[in-house]
Amino acid sequence: MNGKLELIYEPSVSKSTIAQSLPSTPMQQTLMSVAEAFKYFKELRDLHLKGKLHFRPRQPNYLKGSKLFKVTYPNTGAQRPMLVDGKLRFSLGLTIRRWFGICEFFLPMPSNIE
Repeated sequence: MNGKLELIYEPSVSKSTIAQSLPSTPMQQTLMSVAEAFKYFKELRDLHLKGKLHFRPRQPNYLKGSKLFKVTYPNTGAQRPMLVDGKLRFSLGLTIRRWFGICEFFLPMPSNIE
């Protein structure tokens, strides 16, 4: 893999059930952050193998424990979170709506942000 964007178009990833279940923009952002995490891991691993790093880096952990992972919602476009009645609204996309009958979820607005 030469670039972050290649992960988005990799058929084994982009055609997976998980990738198709999320709205496209958050899924692309999430895949790019995963690709970036592995890129930095590989760079640190190379430094460690050359003796230039005093600790052994660990591979990024995904889907451990409760099987949760970070989803990135960009601050632009149709799927950006919106403030509705003091709560942040996140769109879940058409596939989740078809599967579970829900199209969005709400989180309370953090109290430490002005």
